[in-house]
Amino acid sequence: RVNLELDDDLGNTEVYYDNYQMVALANGAIADIDFELAVPINVNPGDHHLKIDILDEFGVLGFHGGEWQQEFTVTGFHFNDCVNGTGNNATIGIPANVQLSDLELQPGDELAIFSPDGTLCAGLGIWHGSDMAIAAWGDNSITPDVDGLQDDDEMQFRIWDVSEDAEIDKVDVTYSSGDGIFHTDGIHVVESLALGIEQ
Repeated sequence: RVNLELDDDLGNTEVYYDNYQMVALANGAIADIDFELAVPINVNPGDHHLKIDILDEFGVLGFHGGEWQQEFTVTGFHFNDCVNGTGNNATIGIPANVQLSDLELQPGDELAIFSPDGTLCAGLGIWHGSDMAIAAWGDNSITPDVDGLQDDDEMQFRIWDVSEDAEIDKVDVTYSSGDGIFHTDGIHVVESLALGIEQ
């Protein structure tokens, strides 16, 4: 078992792992550990400290002391001014097998949800090649400014292509569930993403 703990000045933040493999020797000792970390979207850019405790089947620290620590840096996102935590949201699910037309998604690409006029980023997710969900945040009616999507807004997708260092701001979306129109607590599941045509 591997316990992951991310320590920073905001306290402990959950980190999850992917592609976890352990190779056992004949005597039961662990010869190799191979995994990839995926950092949640709510981890702020900057320097962080990662601590990994490796436990045996009885929950006892093992593997040469059972502790591995590493400093690492989370770089900033391209879509770095998205609203978050306004108190109400809709959920957009994107399955790992989403259909793509004239588009490719690679791990690390950013998918953002924008307001119809393109001035407000209301949600952000990072593609890891697996099922994902993006919270599209609605306007907080208590604040004087419009700080989220409003009812009946058509949610617009944009993609940041990390490998090409380029933003795709015209994305056509079809849904297998929901219609892409914002309502609080709405649930939408994307069926396909296609490169949009400039008007």
